[in-house]
Amino acid sequence: MRAATGPVGSLDLALDRLRSRHPCPDIHARLLKAPPYEALLTSGGDAELLVLGSRGVGGMSALLLGSTGAETATRADFPVTLVRPVPHSGDMPAGPVLLALDTERRPQDAVIGFAFEGAAMRKASLRALYVRDLVTRILAPGTPPERRVDAVMTGSPPRSRPTPAS
Repeated sequence: MRAATGPVGSLDLALDRLRSRHPCPDIHARLLKAPPYEALLTSGGDAELLVLGSRGVGGMSALLLGSTGAETATRADFPVTLVRPVPHSGDMPAGPVLLALDTERRPQDAVIGFAFEGAAMRKASLRALYVRDLVTRILAPGTPPERRVDAVMTGSPPRSRPTPAS
């Protein structure tokens, strides 16, 4: 292992550690001069999926989501998965997949498909939640009438539309 000296040395050290833990011939590193979320979005522009740890090393360790993850997930035009640390047992936590939809911002077909695939892969149920920013909606002039979705979607039908649970 190399000694870490400066940003380039730290990057080389991190790359060495990653290669020793996960042998893969196609691991590359770049040092970008940009805020972390901008660097991730720029680098991940052609990615099918961006996977981030749910917490960084900042001072607010009690938070469930760090600022880099929040900024990146909010601004990305491609799927971003935030992964919590796995308990020491190595078992994946059991539970449903939660699909949070904000259909007013952009089309959600890819997000819905990704959630169904994830639930099927884990043999888990899928819950759908419709979200919106109420403050912006209330204060915005010409706000359209409110729409409500009060259904929980379950199952994982292959290539068919989800149906509300009764």
